[in-house]
Amino acid sequence: MKGKETWRDLLLMAGYEVPKEWSGHKCKKVMRSLATEEFEKYLPEMTALPWAIK
Repeated sequence: MKGKETWRDLLLMAGYEVPKEWSGHKCKKVMRSLATEEFEKYLPEMTALPWAIK
């Protein structure tokens, strides 16, 4: 990715805080699955913020 944003930052911009132990690879995988059924299996591990994309 260009710039200084990480996949973790992009998830936060989408309204989801992820555990600190998640790797960049896992964050990328989750971000790419946003708005799919696969994304829902990660929801219990994340904290959805009030403005989260649903």
